[in-house]
Amino acid sequence: MSTRPPLSAEERDLLAAERAMGLLDGAERRDADALAARDPDFRAAVARWTVHLAPMLDEVDPVDPPAAAWSAIESRIAPTASNDAGSSAAPSNVVQLRRKISNKRVLPVFYVPYANKNNMWEVIGVLSLAMAAHQGFSANLFTTTSDMFPRAAVGSVVGIGGAMG
Repeated sequence: MSTRPPLSAEERDLLAAERAMGLLDGAERRDADALAARDPDFRAAVARWTVHLAPMLDEVDPVDPPAAAWSAIESRIAPTASNDAGSSAAPSNVVQLRRKISNKRVLPVFYVPYANKNNMWEVIGVLSLAMAAHQGFSANLFTTTSDMFPRAAVGSVVGIGGAMG
């Protein structure tokens, strides 16, 4: 429970304006959102400020990000990505690991016919392993597209595959 004194009418209005402009971060924003959730007057004040300030957005010209921004973001996310057309970079660690273990996931499936049918727990265990292996194989299969095709084509290939069933 908060030990802060209640906000004055002027402070509430200022907080509503700051919330409408998106100037609040972290705990301040959570507090303002909580206040809006429980106080219809504060919620109405935020809505009033939003309507009042919205026309100002029409006066602001859009600004394009710097040309190097996307490449900087991309280098931080996937520094070893190799699925671009014509790329000679080595596959990322995730891709290498996925390739190493993809065939091993199928092994439990081959044991299913040989399970002791008289031991219910062995059958359940083997079937559980087989289903987990199948799930892992399926998840791996879905990511294979991004390993095999250039980034620009991944969406189209997945879409065509989905349409084909």
